[in-house]
Amino acid sequence: MELLLTTLLTENVGPPAPEPEAPAFDTIFKTIIHALGELNIIIFSVGGAVAVLMIIVGGIYYITGHADAGKKIIMAVIIGVVIIALAGLLVNLATTLLNI
Repeated sequence: MELLLTTLLTENVGPPAPEPEAPAFDTIFKTIIHALGELNIIIFSVGGAVAVLMIIVGGIYYITGHADAGKKIIMAVIIGVVIIALAGLLVNLATTLLNI
């Protein structure tokens, strides 16, 4: 036990390790943009899956005699997919222009 304690105390003798420098603003900015890009991929994946599911639901409504409700659901899904696609285009354009 004494040998272990002596070994542990003598191994940590020496100058303290230097403090790590703070990352530059550019690095932090690029990290945030990269994280938002990854979040963007997740949002597109979930949005696409929900869109497919809602088109199926709208089709079922349309087939079972609720044509007006089915048309409204399908039209809302199409508008939502267009909005999601335009958002993705805007994000890709911004990252291209900012060279990220």
